Amino acid sequence: MKKALKITGIVVLFLVVLITVSPFLFKDKAKALVNQEIAKNVNAHVRYRDLSLSLWQHFPYLTIGLQEFSVVGKSPFTGDTLVSTRELRVAVNALSLLRGTQIKIQSIDLETPQILVKVLKDSSANYQIFNQTTASTDTAQSAFSVGIQSWQINDGRITYDDRLQGIFVQLNRFSQTGEGDFTQDVFNLTTRSQSEAMTAKLNGVSYLNNQKIALESTTKIDVLASQYDFKATKLIINEFPLEINGFVALPDTNIHTNIQFKALSDDLKELFSLVPGAYTANYAEVKADGKIAFNGEVVGTYNARQFPAFLVNLSVKNGRVQYPSLPKPLEQINVEATFKNSTDQLENTLIEVRNLAFLLGNNPVKGRVLWQGLKTARIDADFAAKLNLEDLTQVFPMAGQTLRGLANINLKAKGIYDGLTQFPVINAVANLTNGYVKTSQFPEPLENITFKGILLNRNGKIEDTRLDINELRLVLQQETFEAKGSVSNFADYNWDVEAKGKLDLGKITAIFPIENTKLAGKITTDLRTKGRLSDVKAQRYANLNTTGQASIANLEYTTPAYPVVKIQAANLQFTPRQINFANANGTVGSSDFAGKGQLSNYLGYALNNETIEGDFTVTSRSFNVNEWMSDSPTATDSTHKTVVEIPKDVRLTLHPTVSEARYDQMKMRNLAGVLLVENGTIKMNNVAFNALGGQFLTNGTYDSRDLAHPKFDFGLDLTKIDLGQAYQHLRIVRALVPIVEYLIGQVSSKIRINGLLQQDMLPDLNSLTGDGLVKVIQAAFKENNVLMNKMASYSKIDELKKLQLKDALMNVSVKDGKLNVAPFSFNYQDYKLTVSGQNGLNGAVDFKLGFDVPTQKVGTSLGQAFSGWTGKSLTNTDLSRVQFDLGLAGTYANPTFSFKGSNTAKNLKESVVAEVKQQTDALKQQAEERVVAEKERLRQEAETRIKAAQDSINSLVEAKKREAETRVKANIKEQRKRFLDKLIPTQKTETPPKDTTNH
Repeated sequence: MKKALKITGIVVLFLVVLITVSPFLFKDKAKALVNQEIAKNVNAHVRYRDLSLSLWQHFPYLTIGLQEFSVVGKSPFTGDTLVSTRELRVAVNALSLLRGTQIKIQSIDLETPQILVKVLKDSSANYQIFNQTTASTDTAQSAFSVGIQSWQINDGRITYDDRLQGIFVQLNRFSQTGEGDFTQDVFNLTTRSQSEAMTAKLNGVSYLNNQKIALESTTKIDVLASQYDFKATKLIINEFPLEINGFVALPDTNIHTNIQFKALSDDLKELFSLVPGAYTANYAEVKADGKIAFNGEVVGTYNARQFPAFLVNLSVKNGRVQYPSLPKPLEQINVEATFKNSTDQLENTLIEVRNLAFLLGNNPVKGRVLWQGLKTARIDADFAAKLNLEDLTQVFPMAGQTLRGLANINLKAKGIYDGLTQFPVINAVANLTNGYVKTSQFPEPLENITFKGILLNRNGKIEDTRLDINELRLVLQQETFEAKGSVSNFADYNWDVEAKGKLDLGKITAIFPIENTKLAGKITTDLRTKGRLSDVKAQRYANLNTTGQASIANLEYTTPAYPVVKIQAANLQFTPRQINFANANGTVGSSDFAGKGQLSNYLGYALNNETIEGDFTVTSRSFNVNEWMSDSPTATDSTHKTVVEIPKDVRLTLHPTVSEARYDQMKMRNLAGVLLVENGTIKMNNVAFNALGGQFLTNGTYDSRDLAHPKFDFGLDLTKIDLGQAYQHLRIVRALVPIVEYLIGQVSSKIRINGLLQQDMLPDLNSLTGDGLVKVIQAAFKENNVLMNKMASYSKIDELKKLQLKDALMNVSVKDGKLNVAPFSFNYQDYKLTVSGQNGLNGAVDFKLGFDVPTQKVGTSLGQAFSGWTGKSLTNTDLSRVQFDLGLAGTYANPTFSFKGSNTAKNLKESVVAEVKQQTDALKQQAEERVVAEKERLRQEAETRIKAAQDSINSLVEAKKREAETRVKANIKEQRKRFLDKLIPTQKTETPPKDTTNH
């Protein structure tokens, strides 16, 4: 028994040691494999400090840990961090890794991650980082899948910034756990999420601002149908709990919704936590009474033409809220409101607040409003409030703020508003006296604030509407600003406005902060303007009484979207026709400027959305264009490199003179020319500057009218550009003409090129199209570069290592991401080369190199190589030059050469063929002559034989003839004798005498 226990203990100890030690044995291999897979599949900068393996953390699963893991994007998301986390841990079934068909992930843990999901206006997204696979690869991997059982996020920050849809969501101090079997087509996804501060905006309008969020949901997901069913999902915003049921389906470009929601509690305190500023750290101590009801639904289809129908109901009855640290309550709160749209068109929305009433200290507020329709609106409103502003700070938590003053607001409106001819009958009065505002951000108060305004329309006609600002006055640090004026006839604005005084923008924005914006500086103004809009449209400037001046001192404007603008000083003079600028100077980012000029039609621009025009002369000692193409140094996660939008309602002519400018990595000196800013474009006319050791002359256009696809079209006239500097400072040269890396020298060029710009304002190289002429003034290849070394080695022409070009002209074109070079020739020593082909953005090259080499310079090595290429020998020939073609493929960094043909070999072959033909023709002629002679001999011999045969035949025939005649005669004689013997019987007679007659 003891022996068995001992053996068991040894086995267990061995297994423990094996489980503990084995991950360390495979760590280096695992790290190499991870790096290999990242390099093969991910188009982004992926970094991590260390990799760990463990079988103990989630036994029996293998836990892979990546410490200080981050994924940083490439263009157009250069510098944007998609994911950054202190540690990423993945627990995976080790056997599934070995099988490779379905990787089973038990859990994923992210510690303090920062995740940024960004979509640009051209629909490109920063999470699109995985390299595309070929069709064959996709087919081969069709059975491959990843199954995730659970995940956990601890104390993270998640940002979703969708510039295409205008959606911005940020979750701070975010934690989440989730479970679901992602290997199934239909499964339940259970999540528990919490964020201590959630911000949500749509098209710049904030709907949630640092609200606390908690969510518990079980969602049925049908992957094939793209449908998500919510059942009893619980959402808590600050203290307000909601239940959500329904579904969202995304089968195609339509989004189908059927969602119902309702409050899980009727406690006013929970709803009141949603009021901006109300949810304080000690909110648990707030006392509240009153009942609420909140419910609604969203049902229908969302697409480019439709909007789902919706209904939201809110009711508050007899509410009362009392903060423990404040002396007065907010009480007698009653609200009855409905927001609904029963159609599929958003413009048919109805907003109805049937009752809004509360008592703010001793100040009653009461009103109602009906607003039906968004384009053409039917309005019926009645609102009244009399407020002692000091009571606000005694009822509502406003730490660090002091308010005083009496405000009185009365509004009655009823009728139709269409913006053209109809305006509601309205009588609205707003007054503020003895106003006082002080905040902890700025020690000095804004005081003696007075405002008196009236908006009046008695008959519903828009031309009978009148707005009077009888007094606007405020004092800040004994500096007074005053304004008053009126606007009548809203169909043809008739205005009379005057303003005088000083405004310290820095102090005002310290009291009234502007989100993500900093303003500073002083504006001093003394301005009077009076006129009618129809006179502006008709340019009857004599009828427009506008005079005055303004001065700007130490103005500073800071926003994440653009470099910091500082104006040390500027003087403005106003006339009816234009605003004259003088002595303006300042900085934009690190760039200085000074200028003068004028703006015309500024009244039409301000009052009638017309185009403002201007003409400015601007000088700068140093201007950095790159600051308009990159994130601001103070940018937050929500900012990114973005397209510079050119206003469509301006027409400005700029005459810049810049001593030094920087674009990308290139420095430009003595820049001058004309820039026309018009209708969303910038046109450059004869913009000249010195750069890259030479001179540039540019004519072209930058077009931002389609922000998702900005484009450019430039004509460039370049003179004596240094090749080394061009390669070092211009990305487009490195991408399209990488061979320049191996060259030193100068080129001139006239080229036209156009294409699209990415969201980071750098060219989309795949979109480039252009053509032109390039003249290589002089150029030589650097020593010991791989391209010429391999060419010399393959061709056996060692002189090519020092190849030079001079006065070489080439026609080039750019299309489909490729640089095409038409055939061009140049001479080097006694060699003549002809080059043509193309290279692509992926580095691949495809060129034909034609060589024309003196025969006397052909050494043994080249002669042997030539014989090997062609099967022909150059020995014993009288050719003066050797011609052959080589192919260049691969990349410039790793080139490959191949033999493509030879005119010399072709000529040698043709000479041999000609000689063989000549000999063949001679032999053929001799044979033909022998045949003729033989034929003649045979003919004569035949004729002789025929004649002899004929004579012999004739003699024979004659003899036969005579013989036949003799026989015939003898036969006749015999026949006659027989006949006579029969006729005359035979009698003995004397023998007659012999007949001597000739027969």
